[in-house]
Amino acid sequence: AMRAYIALGSNLGARAGTIREAVRRLASEFRLEGTASLYEGPAAYVEDQPAFLNSVCAVRADYSPQALLAALKRIEGELGRVPSARWGPRAIDLDLLLYGDAVVAEDEAAPGTPLTLPHARLAERR
Repeated sequence: AMRAYIALGSNLGARAGTIREAVRRLASEFRLEGTASLYEGPAAYVEDQPAFLNSVCAVRADYSPQALLAALKRIEGELGRVPSARWGPRAIDLDLLLYGDAVVAEDEAAPGTPLTLPHARLAERR
């Protein structure tokens, strides 16, 4: 199994509870290896919105990178994320930051959610 690092964020509703539930769901599907403390920070890119609570967790998974991304998108939907403006407010955001040493660069025009590993804006994360 490969180690994946997943960023978790929320700036709508019961932010901490939603992130905790996301971690619980990740732990039920993958082997949870660790979770960072929650921290609050301003929204990036579109600043006229509530502050985000954020964390990151490490899991072990036997999925392909694309299947892992699909699982994250499914969990987001189960927790109330609805399609919205890019970088807008959201109940939950699960971003696949790293997956082992996988390097993936899918075309933005590809069907589904294009995947880039390491995450395209990883260097901008705090």
